[in-house]
Order: sequence, then C-alpha cells, then structure tokens
Amino acid sequence: MVEKCLVIFRTYFNFIAKGKDRNTPAMCLGLAKGAIRFEDVLYFE
Repeated sequence: MVEKCLVIFRTYFNFIAKGKDRNTPAMCLGLAKGAIRFEDVLYFE
C-alpha cells in the first residue's frame, strides 16, 4: 500500500504540480506537453 501511495505522489510531483515558471518537471524534460488533472491519475482507464 505504501508503494502505491508513493507512486501517486511521484506522479503528482512530476506531472501535476507546477513550479514558479508555470511548468511541471515533466514539461521541463520534454516528457509532457502540459499538466494533467489529478482525476486523470486516480481514475486511470
């Protein structure tokens, strides 16, 4: 259970949380075009 929570937290930090420059870490590395919604992470289909 702890591992699942850590994966969700890591995904939140890399793909959802925006920094001062309004970009996520994934956007800075070129892995994402934009931030994703938290609901998309939790309710993945």
